[in-house]
Amino acid sequence: MVEKKVSAVLEKLDGELKGKYYDLATMSEADQKQLVADHFLFKEGDRFLQSCGLNRDWPSGRGIFHNDAKQFLTWVNEEDQLRIISMQNGADIGAVFKRLSVAAAEIEKVAKFAHDDHLGYITSCPTNLGTAMRASVHIKLPMLSKNMADFQKIADKYFVQIRGIHGEHTETDDGVFDISNRRRLGRSEVDLVQDMYDGVKAMIEAEKALEGPGGAPAAPAKGGSVKAGPELKVPEDITGMVEFPPGCKSLLCKFLTPEVYEKYKGKKDKCGVSFEQMILSGSQNVDSGIGIYAGSHEAYSSFDGIFDNIIEEYHGHKKDAKHVSDMDFTKLVCPEFTEEEKSMILSTRIRVGRNLAEFPLGPGISKEQRQQVEKYVTAALDKFDGELKGKYYALATMSEADQKQLVADHFLFKEGDRFLQSCGLNRDWPDARGIFHNDAKQFLVWVNEEDQLRIISMQ
Repeated sequence: MVEKKVSAVLEKLDGELKGKYYDLATMSEADQKQLVADHFLFKEGDRFLQSCGLNRDWPSGRGIFHNDAKQFLTWVNEEDQLRIISMQNGADIGAVFKRLSVAAAEIEKVAKFAHDDHLGYITSCPTNLGTAMRASVHIKLPMLSKNMADFQKIADKYFVQIRGIHGEHTETDDGVFDISNRRRLGRSEVDLVQDMYDGVKAMIEAEKALEGPGGAPAAPAKGGSVKAGPELKVPEDITGMVEFPPGCKSLLCKFLTPEVYEKYKGKKDKCGVSFEQMILSGSQNVDSGIGIYAGSHEAYSSFDGIFDNIIEEYHGHKKDAKHVSDMDFTKLVCPEFTEEEKSMILSTRIRVGRNLAEFPLGPGISKEQRQQVEKYVTAALDKFDGELKGKYYALATMSEADQKQLVADHFLFKEGDRFLQSCGLNRDWPDARGIFHNDAKQFLVWVNEEDQLRIISMQ
């Protein structure tokens, strides 16, 4: 009934709105292919719409109308009964809004839209109530997007959303963004289009202010720049300031400024680990959370211009703050749980990471030094007695039976992931790596995994 009524109205449109209606259930293969090519075809709803009953009787009663110029589109019985869309290439926002307004008014002459004074236009999803409007532009903002904090401030001021051009929760790697109104309810359609326009205008002004003289992009860092990504295979590939894609959220991306890069490029810590080696993991893997690994204890002071900022951002621990260690278990105030409380707790595990003071950290340690770490640690572990007494299993020489048992116990660790691979932590695998556990399998030590020691107590 909805489809019949709406399609009858649509097929009477004339002028620039004149077009054709395509019924999903009966359209030809050629029409289907063309609609896919035009990115006009909508699909059956997702699991959320399935759950609420919106997919019933699919594809009966669903269809698509577009005008001859392919600038006006109506989806019939998708999520809402009507999705009325006006679009065109270029920047004439007024023309796009005018076309939408005229078409909606024509449709409502025959098919009255659900509306009330409190909620505005009624939609199945509460987030769309009010105007059910999304006014958007795709716009290229490569300079502004390098500072997402400033970008977001403009968006917040004008009540607009920033997202990738492939839909919600998508990111972009070419500096092109979808900017749309954020508000729906309590404001008129004109207000929301105005929000979008004013926000886009402010973003354009900010982008222009970041460009160099004559509108050219600002000069890159000395020595040029390199794009972050998997093409960076070794530290020597980082020959200039690293350019991260828009949407990258790593702390390396946030704090590796051109000034920081110029200060530290080509420098090494006292153990010979280069700055480029320390930042390779995050430069190669743009989905990193942190993106930088210290090559030695001393690196935290030699490269404090970047490490201090990352540490404060992640831990809230300022440069002049002190950390007090205390492993005195007698100070814990832990009265025994009642039997009922105990029955609710399935297991307990506490672990710490440790590295030996006389050796570099994982990215900087040599094969011989790693073997020396193993030798020192296993000598200590072999002296354990009482409840800590156990056995050490070297990964490189363990028997198949031991390997199967450690897998069954969920004790066996594997070679590090691509983040650890990039920073050099997987070198010489599995040499000088191993696992110790006590006889009761409640105490475990990993040797030369990510840290030189992972000490684990559990039950």
